Amino acid sequence: MIPWKILLGVALFVLSSFSAQLICYLGFAVTYGGLDYSAQVLSKILDVFAGSLLVWGFFDVNKKSVKR
Repeated sequence: MIPWKILLGVALFVLSSFSAQLICYLGFAVTYGGLDYSAQVLSKILDVFAGSLLVWGFFDVNKKSVKR
């Protein structure tokens, strides 16, 4: 287990929609059919990144080098 990855993943889950709104206010836009989907797109991207950090934090898979 890697605690800092787990804490960073939880923090990203909690703050993903807030962070997405802040980035949208800075000028990022994804529009389709006259509607702005940028907040939803960025929130989903941050959620996927947070989930992968949680998985990497729980399952600490390190390659062990084989000495000959």
